Amino acid sequence: MRISLLSTEDSPILGYVIEAFLRHDVPIHSVILDPEKYSEKNRRIFLERTGDQMPQMDLAKFKRNLSFVSVPSHSSDECIALVKKEKIDALVNAGTPRILPQKILDAASLGVLNCHPGLLPEYRGCSCVEWALWNGDPVGNTIHLMTEDIDRGPILAKEAITINDDDSYQDIRVKAYLGGFDLLARTIKQLLDGDLTERDFIPGEEGAYHKPMPDDVFQQLKAKFQ
Repeated sequence: MRISLLSTEDSPILGYVIEAFLRHDVPIHSVILDPEKYSEKNRRIFLERTGDQMPQMDLAKFKRNLSFVSVPSHSSDECIALVKKEKIDALVNAGTPRILPQKILDAASLGVLNCHPGLLPEYRGCSCVEWALWNGDPVGNTIHLMTEDIDRGPILAKEAITINDDDSYQDIRVKAYLGGFDLLARTIKQLLDGDLTERDFIPGEEGAYHKPMPDDVFQQLKAKFQ
């Protein structure tokens, strides 16, 4: 099974995804890089969520052993041609900056796998970790196949994280990020080993769609976990 990651050179999560895959002996055929830069807005949001607990990784240590390939865009015909030429079985969203069209979702035989930081179908959309905390619900991650309907694709796995009484908001957010990457790697390992097949996938459901949490509510939430 050939697996390629979709990301950018400056994605703050790419190194952590690669580390999780290597830890679980999940082979990476290639990392397909989009030239789009990680926006200052998104970087500010990531830093607000994680503080100094997830510093940017230097990708040089991975480039010695992994193939990194650049394309004009993850939604480009060149990217699709590359996926088909290399006979990629599964693409993985490891920080793509694009809203992926159907033609790239269909390019790999299995499709595009995504780790959604929320327990589907109850928590679709944005700020799902934050809304779950606000509502007093479990926080966790869902591995699903991407479709043009946001967070509606077939579900392969989902898992809640453990929250301790003394965890800060940033502690919880980092647990959600790292737990999600680990769940993603373990799920793909199950696919590779034949312990998980398409017959086991759970059809996606509608669920509630959440909008980004307003800043005033977010500040109240953070204060709860200080």
